[in-house]
Amino acid sequence: MSNLNNLPLIDQAIYTKDGEVVSHESLSQLPVICYYVAAKWCPSSKKFKEELENFYNAVNQPKKRLEIIYISVDASETDHKEQVSSFPWLNTAFNTPGIRKFLSENSITLIPSLLLIKKEDGTIIKKDCRGDVHFKGAPVIEEWINLSYEAMKDKITLNESSISKQLNNSTSTKR
Repeated sequence: MSNLNNLPLIDQAIYTKDGEVVSHESLSQLPVICYYVAAKWCPSSKKFKEELENFYNAVNQPKKRLEIIYISVDASETDHKEQVSSFPWLNTAFNTPGIRKFLSENSITLIPSLLLIKKEDGTIIKKDCRGDVHFKGAPVIEEWINLSYEAMKDKITLNESSISKQLNNSTSTKR
């Protein structure tokens, strides 16, 4: 089971466009989660929004496989609220230290950006998902599901390796 409480941006609540808090547990059930970094003042964000919304709706039919969490770099809280009200996906609070830290630590300087993230720890699996949406369209969701699965499998392998080392160390110290 994913522990979304460890995600860098989910040290805060995630909201629907109506302001309702979304449980981290419900997000962990989805195969793919992306962060969408954008702003109302950015012409490229405005242009990409419609394409992303069409993509989001297409990949979530007949069942939900993708959730997007909007990370605002809007100029004001009013702009943030206007953006959020027009999106079908989720969002974070406006202008929190966690967001600024995440963007800085991951060198996210281009907006809009669409980032495929690893649910288990919030690391970025792939940065250029915007290009995928534009050039590959809805079928790319299968690639993203595979990337997410591989990232999860790598974590399981690392954990098994760590447990094995701990067991070996404990048995060698008992001898």
